[in-house]
Amino acid sequence: MSTPANEPHNPYSQGGPSYDGASFDQPPRFHGYTPAGDPLPGPNNPRPNDQGAQLAQTAMVLGILALVFSFLGFIFGPIAILKARRAERDFATPATVGKVTGWVGSILGLLWVIGALFALIALLFFIPVAG
Repeated sequence: MSTPANEPHNPYSQGGPSYDGASFDQPPRFHGYTPAGDPLPGPNNPRPNDQGAQLAQTAMVLGILALVFSFLGFIFGPIAILKARRAERDFATPATVGKVTGWVGSILGLLWVIGALFALIALLFFIPVAG
């Protein structure tokens, strides 16, 4: 018995790289860990940069929602800004789109709120009361 590299196989060994024959060109996997001892990225163990990219993407989606539904921009905008700042601060991932769309959506949402207040005041004070 031998491995594809014609090296003898020790049937009593408990670790080491596992070769499946088809992927012999790729580096060996050490049972979920790299040779340095770091865990391999996967669904339960994402890389820190993946988390930053996820936060940046969430900030961008929330910022776009703040623009599209601008009357709700005062809700979605600040959340987008906070997530973009966290992505940049904690994970060093650029999230400029999320910040910009969050700020623009927040301003549009604030303008909607101010316009609604002026419309309410106009309705209350300038419509004659029947009586």
